[in-house]
Amino acid sequence: MSVLPHRLYFLAAEKFFKSKFWRPIVEYTGQIRVDRDAEDKSQVITQATEVLKSGQILALFPQGTRSRTGEIEKTFTGVARIALLARVPVVPVGIKGAFEVFPPEGKLKWKKDIEINIGPPMDFNKYYDFEKNPQLYRAITNQVMVEISRLAEKEYKEE
Repeated sequence: MSVLPHRLYFLAAEKFFKSKFWRPIVEYTGQIRVDRDAEDKSQVITQATEVLKSGQILALFPQGTRSRTGEIEKTFTGVARIALLARVPVVPVGIKGAFEVFPPEGKLKWKKDIEINIGPPMDFNKYYDFEKNPQLYRAITNQVMVEISRLAEKEYKEE
């Protein structure tokens, strides 16, 4: 992560905090714990927003996990909620080849390439003072996902 001027925060599933291998890493690097089974994710949204408001960098995956099929699957609206609350732009990143290199139930395939494409920042400041609601969050998430899918050269079906 030395190419970044700040620490890079991720949202990390609860299972990583319970793993003997991963726990020291996610705790040392200050990752944000996500209980995927929790009904209320407001604490995660609050922590993520605080990270961004403090000038740090947050990386998140709108799917909440890696793809099990290699395609873009169901997405969550946390990216929109966090961006609006923190009043920051979203920098879309498309990743190509990760599924082929690291399939869900297989071994790493080191002789394949992963390509990371970074798009221009997407500014949603015109929505900062709108009433926040699920439809707005979904519309913004869809805009972000359309750009991510373009960068990853994958199809995305708007939800």
